[in-house]
Amino acid sequence: MNKKTALTLIKLIPIVSAVLSFILIFSDVKAGPVATVTVILAFFGFIFFFIGRKSAKEDKTLKILGILDLLSTVAIIAMYVAVFFILANSAGGNDDGGGNEYAVEQMEIGSSIGSFESVDMDGNAVSDDIFAEKDVTVINVWATFCGPCIAEMPQLAAMDEELPDNVQVVGIVMDASPAGAKSNSWHSNEDNIRDAKKICNEAGVRYTNILANESVSKAFDNVEAVPTTFIVDKSGNTICKAFVGADVEGYKKVIEDYLDSYQE
Repeated sequence: MNKKTALTLIKLIPIVSAVLSFILIFSDVKAGPVATVTVILAFFGFIFFFIGRKSAKEDKTLKILGILDLLSTVAIIAMYVAVFFILANSAGGNDDGGGNEYAVEQMEIGSSIGSFESVDMDGNAVSDDIFAEKDVTVINVWATFCGPCIAEMPQLAAMDEELPDNVQVVGIVMDASPAGAKSNSWHSNEDNIRDAKKICNEAGVRYTNILANESVSKAFDNVEAVPTTFIVDKSGNTICKAFVGADVEGYKKVIEDYLDSYQE
């Protein structure tokens, strides 16, 4: 195989990378492996450019192929950057006032979670009206891919069983959407509902877990890491700073202190 043929075959690398990029961007499948392979192929685009330039010497054809390879790779990376900003702006938009304006860490005590309507894992309708049913609600935002979320689930289930009647736990499954719901930046997939049910069953969870349709995703659009846990009053207003990371004992302390002051 001569140099021209070899570099022509190498030209397939950026093309394959571009195809995988579109799969990553527009597919609802779990695209972690696809993203990894795509980034590796894009990196090889740069490597092949320098190899091609060194091998080409005075051969203008090979130099042109090397330059085209570099331009293809740069175009792929530019596409990544553009999509990143598009998704970031889409996820962070709050034009209709339905989402949270500030990042979790910046939310002041007394901030409203916002309104939403969705269904639980059994398909029952649920909305932010669920907060009004109790004096205090612990909102645990989690995902099926999150190890720390799954690890704290049995503790949350046990805490839920021990809570007084005027306190409840509610889960928000950020990567599980109802059938037909618009996908969100957490790459929700209908198949994740099965995984979420299995996780909850194994942990002994009996409290309501809400699926993240577009309405729920907008209400919790300031959540950037899971688990994140909010504790709110019956109006859906936070009574403490949000917990980023698992801290069941911390939740209990906030609930106890709030109920003590509530009764006084």
